[in-house]
Amino acid sequence: TSSSSRSNVVVGSSSSSSSSMRRMTIDEMRALHQTALHDAEAKRTELRLVLASRYRELVGSSDEVIRMRERSEELHQLIAALPKLLTKVQQSVAETTTTTTTKI
Repeated sequence: TSSSSRSNVVVGSSSSSSSSMRRMTIDEMRALHQTALHDAEAKRTELRLVLASRYRELVGSSDEVIRMRERSEELHQLIAALPKLLTKVQQSVAETTTTTTTKI
């Protein structure tokens, strides 16, 4: 058998197959297979790009959460220090009032 005679072999239909079934030659099946492989590779590439994008978003969000935690800790320390600062201000005001009253 030569390669040209094999390419004309019809696949897919037999006497018991439905009349709506398409009859394909080997060359048509190869072309369909190549198209399917190409489409599958395109989808894999698209998926890789989407995943890479999502990963970058995740890393960016993670970095932002870390910065927010650091700012939160700074705020917590500042708020915790407020009572001491308020006491010092009150003492300073009291000393200033006492010194001013004594001078008058």
